Amino acid sequence: MKKWKAKKAYCAEGHKHDSLSEAKRCDQLHEMLRRGDISDLIVWPQFFFVINGRQVKHDNGRRLGVKLDFGYVQHGREIVEDVKGSNKAMDSRDWPIRKAVFRALFPTYELREIRPERRKGVTQRPGHATTAACDDDIEMKGKKQ
Repeated sequence: MKKWKAKKAYCAEGHKHDSLSEAKRCDQLHEMLRRGDISDLIVWPQFFFVINGRQVKHDNGRRLGVKLDFGYVQHGREIVEDVKGSNKAMDSRDWPIRKAVFRALFPTYELREIRPERRKGVTQRPGHATTAACDDDIEMKGKKQ
């Protein structure tokens, strides 16, 4: 999927990611997997939306769902992550809807949005705050974990 100004990048495991931030996060998660901090790491887990036993489909018949960047288990909790750009205003317009439907249909999963810090020298528009780093500091629901 094309991201704004993002360039494709490879992680140390050889996966081709949509952005350098996503590739770095993949490296971090694989290191956490090696240390035993997480288990069952999945790259690009896909979830399809089913409501009242019926698959939700587009008019053209394509199934509706969401493809996230990573999924894993940490301390017995199922976590899924999506790496986003540092500028929240640049998120795709369908992301808030997909995120809300995902949370409603898959309540056992904890969805985390990972946002890298803004680069130095990049000016920030008034009223747009930056969020957590793409390191082990994760911003989730307004609180650092």
